[in-house]
Amino acid sequence: MEEEKKEFNLKREIAIRKKVIVAILIVCILSISAIGLLYNYNDEFREMINKNILKKSISTENVPTIDLDAKKSNQMCVYGRNIAILNDKKIRIYNSYGEKVSEIEVDINNAIFSASSKYLAIAEYEGKNFYMLLDDTYLWSGTIEGEIKQIHVNPNGYIALVTTDATYKSIVTVFNQEGGELIKKYLSTTRVMDVGISKDNKYLALAEIDTSGTLIQSNIEVISIENTINNSDKSVVFSYSANKGALVTEIKYQDKNKLVCMYDDHVQVINENFESFDTTLQNNNITYASVNLNSGFVYVKEDVNGLFKSKLTLHIQSNQGNKSNQYEIQEVAKEIYACENVIAVNVGLDTYFINDNGWLMKKVSSSQEIANISFSNNLAVIAFKDRLEIIDL
Repeated sequence: MEEEKKEFNLKREIAIRKKVIVAILIVCILSISAIGLLYNYNDEFREMINKNILKKSISTENVPTIDLDAKKSNQMCVYGRNIAILNDKKIRIYNSYGEKVSEIEVDINNAIFSASSKYLAIAEYEGKNFYMLLDDTYLWSGTIEGEIKQIHVNPNGYIALVTTDATYKSIVTVFNQEGGELIKKYLSTTRVMDVGISKDNKYLALAEIDTSGTLIQSNIEVISIENTINNSDKSVVFSYSANKGALVTEIKYQDKNKLVCMYDDHVQVINENFESFDTTLQNNNITYASVNLNSGFVYVKEDVNGLFKSKLTLHIQSNQGNKSNQYEIQEVAKEIYACENVIAVNVGLDTYFINDNGWLMKKVSSSQEIANISFSNNLAVIAFKDRLEIIDL
């Protein structure tokens, strides 16, 4: 009898424990769901969580810095976890702690940069000299005829240079990662707005405009690098002419070798099978749009109601189906940037870094107006006249 009573009490205790555990789990799930809902839809609660718990709101007073000589013309670019600063015809490379790790001499005064992964390509704007770096190391350099207008590097270190001369509106030259010239494309009637090299190094994409008519004509052309090298008649593997008046502004090879093209009124996605899909943009209040992401595009709508009520909304659209994310800021943007998986919004003294899922990565507050911003997926640099401030994303 005593044994049966003990067994009964044990089973009863186990049953009570199970009910308590289930109740605790239900309370935890409900609490997490409630916190998630509050975080998503209550601005004040989200701001409190970001600042006090997730530590997403920071001040530039507490971050690593790099001092600059304000009397010099300083140009900078972030790539990977490296920071490149150009002045006095020298590129100084710093790590994410603000420590100088190398110094490279270059014959460049007014630079244009292109960064991808750990590669950094630098050229003299409207000059002839260009250089390739990998991390903090000089790889190779070259000179080219004509005036350099654009430079582009893909994640494997292939470079496309856009130049112009007295005969051609645009000349596009492609180099491999060792600096060997692969192909040259001459354009006499159209001008190149943007250029891209696919991530598998097979294709060169050109965004061109023809302004000879009464309306702008925008064209996309995709060229097989291998077929061009072999003088094949099938070097052009895809071509597209937009509606008259539509202006192409930017192109980018993204994940899965999708070529995403930004126009002033729509976005075009060309997949690896050269099938084309369009998304129309509603132009009302759009102040910024870019395809300079790894997977999709972003556009910004601003609403100004009166003198003190302003709001901007980031619309982040994936190129994988219809997935869309949004992020609202109760401010007016001074500048907006997009790079890889990050969008940065400069509103004056504050900068918001938002990922392509629509989540805040960091809100950075500073005590003075920002001069420039450069960033990668991992690292951001906010430039002031006399210093750079480094933010770990």
